[in-house]
Amino acid sequence: MARAGVAVAPALNIEQAPLALPQGNGGHQVHSRIPLSFGCQRARWTSHDLGRLDIRCTSCDAQHWRAESLASRGVQGGEASFESCCKKGKVQIEPMRALPEPLNALMSGGDTQSRSFREGLRRWNSIFAFTSTLFNRDKRMDEAGRTFQLFQIHGALYHRQGPLVPAGEQGDARFSQVYLYDPADAARVRAGLAGELDPNLILSLTQMLQVSNPLVQLYLTAQERFAQISEGEDNCRLILNPQLRLVVERGADLRRENLPTADEVSMILPEEYGSDGFRDIVLAKRVNGENDSSFNFINPNHALYLPLHYVLLFPYGEHGWHWGRTLHNQPNKSLTQRAFYRFRLHTRADEPATLFRAQKLFQQFVVDAWAVCDQNKLGWIRSHQANIRAELYNGLADVLEAGDVDLVQVGKRVVLPSSYLGGDRFMQKLYQDSIAIVRHYGKPSLFITFTANPKWDEIVGALLPYQTAAHRPDLVARVFILKVRDLLDQIRHKEVFGPWLGWVWTIEYQKRGLPHLHLLVFLKTDPQFLTAANIDRFISAEIPTDTDPIGQELRGIIQSTMIHSHCAGGNSQAMCMQGLNPLTTQICHKGYPRQFQQETLITEDGYPLYRRRDSGLSFTVPVKTSEGTVTTVIDNRRVVPYSPYLSLRYKAHINVEVCGSVKAVKYIHKYIYKGGDRATAILESEHDEIKRHLHGRYIGPTEAVWRLFEFSTHEELPPVTTLMLHLPGQ
Repeated sequence: MARAGVAVAPALNIEQAPLALPQGNGGHQVHSRIPLSFGCQRARWTSHDLGRLDIRCTSCDAQHWRAESLASRGVQGGEASFESCCKKGKVQIEPMRALPEPLNALMSGGDTQSRSFREGLRRWNSIFAFTSTLFNRDKRMDEAGRTFQLFQIHGALYHRQGPLVPAGEQGDARFSQVYLYDPADAARVRAGLAGELDPNLILSLTQMLQVSNPLVQLYLTAQERFAQISEGEDNCRLILNPQLRLVVERGADLRRENLPTADEVSMILPEEYGSDGFRDIVLAKRVNGENDSSFNFINPNHALYLPLHYVLLFPYGEHGWHWGRTLHNQPNKSLTQRAFYRFRLHTRADEPATLFRAQKLFQQFVVDAWAVCDQNKLGWIRSHQANIRAELYNGLADVLEAGDVDLVQVGKRVVLPSSYLGGDRFMQKLYQDSIAIVRHYGKPSLFITFTANPKWDEIVGALLPYQTAAHRPDLVARVFILKVRDLLDQIRHKEVFGPWLGWVWTIEYQKRGLPHLHLLVFLKTDPQFLTAANIDRFISAEIPTDTDPIGQELRGIIQSTMIHSHCAGGNSQAMCMQGLNPLTTQICHKGYPRQFQQETLITEDGYPLYRRRDSGLSFTVPVKTSEGTVTTVIDNRRVVPYSPYLSLRYKAHINVEVCGSVKAVKYIHKYIYKGGDRATAILESEHDEIKRHLHGRYIGPTEAVWRLFEFSTHEELPPVTTLMLHLPGQ
């Protein structure tokens, strides 16, 4: 069996100097430069500002922040050149068209009806969709109460096509079946399915789609052709192939023939694959003289995967991603799914902002997009097990020799390799790499948790009218990654805490709220670093008391972002109070409120006990409890430890802790690399790691955007190289 070791590459350009400290009591100056994060440097502190979303890509006209340009990443001549939107002009997709009326007015208007329509757009879209969706809603949202994100799934997501046969009763029609009726009858059916929606508006939208959407006529044609064919055939299928041609399969051998019609000519994709394949959409099926009423899954690589469900976002039936799409002027290079969705997820001044006005439906759209990209990757891994499991074959004899195994399962194991980002093996590899860095440098110096702030000026300034940050996960993800990059630059190159040695960090979505960064920083320190006097210079756990402009601004930031108020006022429903024994005294498992502390103390088992003086300074906040909203008093006992410099710069929740002992190191590393929630994994997936991963997977909209944009999710510096060792004969 193979065994692995690790080697840590030496960090480059590390200044071999002690931690920068001010002059000590004995008059000995350790270093001439004082780190910028120290309180005595506050006159030099500034806020981080990305500016406005007004830089246009010269290739596709997408709107960007300047910090997203290739020039900001050190690429020559990349001032208005961008990779994420169009790969510097290599990705060209047909622009979105202006919406037909009355949909256009509803999506952009500020009147009561329009705003109500957008708030309930998921419901409106569901009654007009040709296809249904199958997914498990994230029920943790019910347990947690109201959180930042709203549409989140647990597990896989699929689209399904129902039988294209007239229902027995008009009121029983669903999805594509409703389009088989005339507009007035179809509107009555939809109104019966959604009694809370305006029937007059349902009729107007039904009539609009009859005119604008070519898929309506395609389905009507399919129904007519299937009715003609099924009269003389006991066994037949009508399918829509990837070229968007109607194809009939007749007889027991299901021989295929195309059904050309004038209505479908404009939709044909000649560059696509037209032969029999797994991407065919089965519209109708007849078996032994009976119409089949079962649902069929739609392959996400079909060009109509998106427009068949998101009818109100693509009312003209615009094609989604498919295998026939290629890069501009490079017909031999395919356009990837993620590149396609990234192009769509950028606003452009000359293109309608249809997707970005869709609120909860936009959240569903991005979750759907990432889910299918991820499931495609997992499907490839499943079909290539022979390639990735070669190193496991030698273990088969060991398994059989050990006995006490289910021989039915031997050889049927499905492996999710460590190269798959987010899998259990991947997270374990990162954990081992991070521990290797600890063995090389010793315990880390700082543990930083940085959470995105939905009230950042850059996000608020880019919102469309009547929107909140929850409606735009694309903005939240893009702004946060730019803030994270700046934070890393401050620590590594600006050395705001002192000479940098290395770090390990990961982006976390465990609670499926706002994205947050867990960062362990290794610094070049001396014995004075872990002293109370030094820690107080750059970490605080008190409400700022300074009255100068910086102090007043910092006080407002700390009161709004660094206060643990969830369980204040006796709120037993807070997340930090759940899971406790109801028969005992309810105590916050985060330890708040803390005790007043006159001086910082260094403990042996974990973080220091930071200074929390009883200064008499306090303020009140409203707290929602099970009994209503109560006003509670907040003082230094509920302040989360922070760096005044970082809090002022980023105006967000950014917890900074000193790693006071070796005992805390392993816990912290396991915490940041704990991976996904596996509490709901089922027993039948014991030997199928892909199925187990899917069952435990949670996807929220901000994470979906993050993964579609291929933003980094982790980094270990200096890099760790795995050294593979093999036993004799293996």
